Amino acid sequence: QGLIYSRQGEGTFVLDALGTTITNPLANLLKDNPQALSDVMECRHGLEELAASYAAARATATDRAVIRERFQALQAAHEQRDLELEAQADAAFHMAIADASHNVALIHLTQSLFDLLGDMVLHNWEKIYTMEESYQAIHAQHGEIYQAICAGDSIQARHASHEHLAYIEKCLRGAGV
Repeated sequence: QGLIYSRQGEGTFVLDALGTTITNPLANLLKDNPQALSDVMECRHGLEELAASYAAARATATDRAVIRERFQALQAAHEQRDLELEAQADAAFHMAIADASHNVALIHLTQSLFDLLGDMVLHNWEKIYTMEESYQAIHAQHGEIYQAICAGDSIQARHASHEHLAYIEKCLRGAGV
């Protein structure tokens, strides 16, 4: 139906043809009810846990190479202390994991949530990353997710993703977001 496409040596990807059909109602919900953001974060939590678990089980050598490249870009942005670049690299890392799940619905929903949350994610990172301990912890958590996926350990990948997002939610609550 033209909703997915393949790139030689890179994998299979979902077109964003349906993005607005998902994100527009969510954007309206958030505009009318700012407290719904916690519900969106809860949904993201579940999606990313599934994505990490499936990626660990299903990732091809090419998928793992892309995840490695995205993780290395995230590390480089972390070392530069460039929050905007790091927020972009963070989203790209998590999208590479979703892509490696090989679940078209999961990929599409994850991309739609990232598109919806866009600037809000950068704003949240700015608050979290002012706390050095949190900044270092989040970076270490990304490493744990990466290692579990590369090891093919679905249970550990899901657990590492859960711990990562639970920590982010705790930090956001502590920062008053």
